[in-house]
Amino acid sequence: MRRIALATAAALVAVAPAAHAAGWSGPARFSGGASEPAPRTAIAADGTSMTVWRRDDGALVAAAGERHGRLAAPLVVTRRVTSSFAVAADTHERAAVAYEARDGLHVAVRQGRGFSDHAIASTGSEINGVQIAADPSTGWVVAERQFPREGSGVPYRVRVVTLGDGGRPTGPVQDLGEGHFGIQARAAKQLVVLRNGRAVLAYQAEGRNAVLLSTRPRGGTFSPPAEIAGELADPAVTASGNHAFVAAVQAASCGDAGCAGAPVVSTIAPDGTANAPAGPALAHPNRAFEPAAGPGTLAFLLKDAPKPFSREAGVSAFGGGAVQRLTREPSTEPYALKLLANTLVLWATRTGFGAAKASAAGGRFHRVAGPPGPPPSPFHTNATNRDFASAGWYAIAAWARAGTVRVSMRRF
Repeated sequence: MRRIALATAAALVAVAPAAHAAGWSGPARFSGGASEPAPRTAIAADGTSMTVWRRDDGALVAAAGERHGRLAAPLVVTRRVTSSFAVAADTHERAAVAYEARDGLHVAVRQGRGFSDHAIASTGSEINGVQIAADPSTGWVVAERQFPREGSGVPYRVRVVTLGDGGRPTGPVQDLGEGHFGIQARAAKQLVVLRNGRAVLAYQAEGRNAVLLSTRPRGGTFSPPAEIAGELADPAVTASGNHAFVAAVQAASCGDAGCAGAPVVSTIAPDGTANAPAGPALAHPNRAFEPAAGPGTLAFLLKDAPKPFSREAGVSAFGGGAVQRLTREPSTEPYALKLLANTLVLWATRTGFGAAKASAAGGRFHRVAGPPGPPPSPFHTNATNRDFASAGWYAIAAWARAGTVRVSMRRF
């Protein structure tokens, strides 16, 4: 059965067209089975990529992509039972996958036709979460959301570790204390590495509306967490050169549909300091949620009217002038990507993907084509069933619908 699944995936990739009329590659397709495959993806500045998902037999697999969008047949990363996982890549030949398993945290580094796996002691809880970022100076940086092995009233804690190129820690794991990231049901990252080698992690304080910031200089250790000013929730981080941008909602109210509140962005300077968060003045800030930020840009969902328990809304953007409506079509999970000379915002609708691009910081957005094909499944139990990444001129999207994983990329 496993050979049949691999052969089918390879055949689907082989017939995928090299380019779509709108510039996105025709999606490569893979079987992810009936359960949620939860694809995660990364792309390098040369256009090569690595996409990871859970196959129908439970194995965690990864497919390398080349710069025209064609993906190779997937390789097995691990057959362990996994929960959260993430991927980072400098090129498709230099990639690493971090994942949570019952025996703890693992980092698997690409090595030839396979992966070299390294274990890092952790609790093995099924609700642990992980993110990983490539660090050209030292190898990799990993952040973990950790819960006790057995369920209890003990809150989440956040841990961080720097790894060498081969995936082994270069120093001890650091415990930053109580907090969490990645539990909101949307595509967002909280860990990035800047061009100067500084790692930036922004995450949610435990039990209150506060966003905590910890940074690590090149070759150093992570700082004690400090609050970004204001009552904030639901952070998402984007990197651009030597700056990072932390989007969040202010004076947030959190419930079954996530956290709502006035969208703001704080810029993290090359030295790791954060400026005061700022954003647009909205008539109904409690109708705004899921913010994403880029240089001089803040994108978010904004409802036209109250709609309890719904995560759908039109997408708006703010660059310092008037708020710009990008679409009123019901949309979900907007994501901001930094391209070499542009900021790209992607989101999903009920029928496909929407996208808009701004050519300058604070500039107005113009609609562009989104990835082709059907959208992600409207409901998911995983943190998200889609992922996006960018580097240089390239952007990539990976998503799951009805057990099928699709991957599409574009050079802008």
